[in-house]
Amino acid sequence: LALDDSIYIVRAYTKPDSFALTGSCRALHIVASDGQMTLVLNVDASGSPIALSVVAKNQTSGVNINRSASPTMISTMVSHQKPSLSVGPDTQEYLAKMDRQREEKLRQDQADNRSFLSKYWMYILPVVFFFILLNSADQNAGGNSE
Repeated sequence: LALDDSIYIVRAYTKPDSFALTGSCRALHIVASDGQMTLVLNVDASGSPIALSVVAKNQTSGVNINRSASPTMISTMVSHQKPSLSVGPDTQEYLAKMDRQREEKLRQDQADNRSFLSKYWMYILPVVFFFILLNSADQNAGGNSE
């Protein structure tokens, strides 16, 4: 199989007259790893098998194989993988963050309920003072011309 670059196929039946799980690997990889491979059986949350994977120890593609290098025995290790229970979204913390942001925005809006003059008096006062000085200087200059 390895010389023809064929595929090594493994089929596992879960129950009689049921569907078959199929996994495959290039035969060249199995020969390159001295006949050592791993069958990985994936199961769902209820423990029913859902997938089968064949993984050779050596996955390099640039391996030259001759007839004398073929392994005399194939050793297989079987492992199973359960689905990992992922942590769901942390909605409580997100909702608390949204409440804090809403309260902060309300506090900022309440602080800005002042009148226009009370908000901008520090900008208006120098402008008014400047215009008063300009007007008084113009009146003094205009009175001397008579």
